Amino acid sequence: MLITDTNLLEASIAIANNLVLVTKNIKHFKILEEFGLKIL
Repeated sequence: MLITDTNLLEASIAIANNLVLVTKNIKHFKILEEFGLKIL
């Protein structure tokens, strides 16, 4: 699944600031967990 630019920006900010991303669309962000994204 491709990730949109907006979702990628949100995820990169969360990763860079060591934050947990809260979302209902886990499937959109799941691929980025290997880069350190924490999803709730």
